[in-house]
Amino acid sequence: ASTASTTSTKHHVSFSDTIIREYKRQIGDNPDCSGGAPVSFGWDYTNEVRVPVDNFEELRSPMRRKKYELLLSQDERRRILKEN
Repeated sequence: ASTASTTSTKHHVSFSDTIIREYKRQIGDNPDCSGGAPVSFGWDYTNEVRVPVDNFEELRSPMRRKKYELLLSQDERRRILKEN
């Protein structure tokens, strides 16, 4: 009988910066939008900021929104599309 030798390999993953970009919002093509035009992001961005990932996580935690808070009403979508 042979004994299998196993070696323990430690893996290491690290992250440095989070890149935050601002994209223009435009009329979308989501067929599941209930009332009014859907909103989506365009391809081009207007601003880019690099933030160390630890700072980003500290800042976003208290501002994290629930899923229902991310839904836009028909009036909100209309206002966004008029602004752009």
